Amino acid sequence: MPDRPPGPGEGPRFMTIEEVAEVLRVDGAAVLRLVASTELLAIRVGDGGPWRVEREQVEQFIDDRYDAQQRLARFREAASVDLPELFGPAIPEDS
Repeated sequence: MPDRPPGPGEGPRFMTIEEVAEVLRVDGAAVLRLVASTELLAIRVGDGGPWRVEREQVEQFIDDRYDAQQRLARFREAASVDLPELFGPAIPEDS
């Protein structure tokens, strides 16, 4: 049996906080903070019962983080571009 967490579409539909923490390689407290901030959607089973996170939500969270990182990289790249580099040198006005 491979030593890796199940991929998309593999395994049970719902994951425990500990299972999510293992996939993200963080501790359970970090996952609970993501749930509390609603960055990672989760449900409670029963009245005040344990949190469960749908596997699809974990995959979406990871995809969203990659997208955000790519947008940030593009923004930083664009912010460092010199305007003449984009548009060419200024055109001198005829006097």
